[in-house]
Amino acid sequence: MISFVSLLNRATDKKGGPEALREWLPAVKSPAELKKIGDDRYLS
Repeated sequence: MISFVSLLNRATDKKGGPEALREWLPAVKSPAELKKIGDDRYLS
């Protein structure tokens, strides 16, 4: 099994650095925003 650190390092290298990787990832939603999403949307 590949460790998380190894996977993170690969992704960071592939995207061009930690900041580039963060920009590529989706924004983190707050608990209030997550509560607004219907249960059926989590599995769709």
